[in-house]
Amino acid sequence: MTRGRKKDLSIPPTRALTQQRDYRARKAYYLAELEERCRRAEEENVDLKQEIQALRAGLPITTAPLDPQLLAASSDLMRDLSAASNALESFQRVATQTHLSPHTSPSPSMSSLSSLSSSHEVSRLRPAFFPSP
Repeated sequence: MTRGRKKDLSIPPTRALTQQRDYRARKAYYLAELEERCRRAEEENVDLKQEIQALRAGLPITTAPLDPQLLAASSDLMRDLSAASNALESFQRVATQTHLSPHTSPSPSMSSLSSLSSSHEVSRLRPAFFPSP
């Protein structure tokens, strides 16, 4: 049993009591928010650690910075490969159109043939034969 008089609930609480209640409510809300942020950060940390382990398992770790000449050479190589790929695609289109109908314009079925993926077009090509002198 509590000591003293019974509280009269019809009397409004004092200003100090109201401030204390508000402070405790704000503090509880703030702590709940911090706990939620902490939980999310820990989950993200676990996910990132797993991702780091997966990346380290798949790729060798290089401690030395990449050589600028190597970067430039690989960039040039990729540009040349892209140009060669485009040239091969245009050659395949021309060769396919010339091979199927050299004197007529391409028919609707020809346009569907040219829209096939490049893997199907590559399978129809045959290597050139150049006899040695």
